[in-house]
Amino acid sequence: MSLFDYGSEITMREAAKLLTETNRSIGTIMEELHFSNWGHFNKLFVKQYGMLPSAYRMQAANRNRH
Repeated sequence: MSLFDYGSEITMREAAKLLTETNRSIGTIMEELHFSNWGHFNKLFVKQYGMLPSAYRMQAANRNRH
């Protein structure tokens, strides 16, 4: 694993945590993690989790309801 991939994995884990544990907007989370490009953020998130951040948040919310 390259240093870039390792850093991306850690950052996406933090993004996933913020998506599930806060009500912050995806844009705010992106800013907190120093992303300015939606496409790049989404691409990295999909690579890690297989879905867009919004879908990940909805899936987590549905799991927590049951």
